[in-house]
Amino acid sequence: MTPDTAIRQMLREHLPKDFGKRDPRRLGWLLLALLFVSAHLLVVRAALKGDAYGWWMIATLPAAVTTWPYFLFVLHELGHGALLPRGPVRFLASAFAAYPILLQPTFWSVVHNHHHKYVNQEEDHDRRRIAGRGEVGERLYEYELDNPWIIFSLVCAIHAVYYGQLWAFLTEKISFNVTRGRVLIELAGGLLFAVGLAWFLGWRMLIVGWLPYALVGSTLQSLYLISNHLTRPMVAHADSLNAGVSVELLHGWSHMDFGRHVEHHLFPYVPGNQLKSVTILLRRIYPDRFREGTLIGIVQQLLKLPGYYLTYDVLTDRTGTKRVRID
Repeated sequence: MTPDTAIRQMLREHLPKDFGKRDPRRLGWLLLALLFVSAHLLVVRAALKGDAYGWWMIATLPAAVTTWPYFLFVLHELGHGALLPRGPVRFLASAFAAYPILLQPTFWSVVHNHHHKYVNQEEDHDRRRIAGRGEVGERLYEYELDNPWIIFSLVCAIHAVYYGQLWAFLTEKISFNVTRGRVLIELAGGLLFAVGLAWFLGWRMLIVGWLPYALVGSTLQSLYLISNHLTRPMVAHADSLNAGVSVELLHGWSHMDFGRHVEHHLFPYVPGNQLKSVTILLRRIYPDRFREGTLIGIVQQLLKLPGYYLTYDVLTDRTGTKRVRID
């Protein structure tokens, strides 16, 4: 029995009877993101035509950026089956969420579920690098301020990890439970979507409207992803309390409750808005083991840490001279 299995069995006795019920209403977050980005792009178009003041598109950008994470987080819950059962409707909803942010629905879900199975274990491809292995894209995982790749790493963290695994999968260096044919078909579908969107928007709208929205929005989204596990030690078995940290963006709030990440790893099939009851139990029963923090605070902690595991609970830098113990 893994630590997670034991904790789940204990917590279930105290959880509501309807805990884990699918909630398709949460697809509304995806519609909200589409609405906000559409409104922003309409303002940009009007400004480029001279029908609106240029500062209006600067004013609408933050509102649109704030909704960018909903694309990934809706895709995330769809992949876990928290919103819809398997079938064509779930696939179409996943495609609507994935293609605008340059991901593919099936491969992303397979990769993410692999992460859940091996979170912060040696088999987990999402974790920090291990010193001395020469793993692909090592510098992208060094979230140190003197790393020249730091800006790219922060903006494109999820895509760097995702496409690294996609390339390794297509070149048969790693394997997942999905056929290459299906992955290639969805990759072609995503490419056609991206080309079609670029053609529809035109180069001026693409550069002035979409690109700033995507870059800033992806940065906000990346902060969530890099804060979840990278300040925590590696583990030998499924042990979410030791391998993860939960974060809040503002006074206990985070996008779709994605910040309740330890809770999510214990109950991955549960919609995020139902996980507060788990948070309350973990705070009461495991006050010394359950780690929480603000999103900015955890990222600041990450930026002070070297980028490689020397042992399961000791981090080091590329030269192997620095030693920092984490717990």
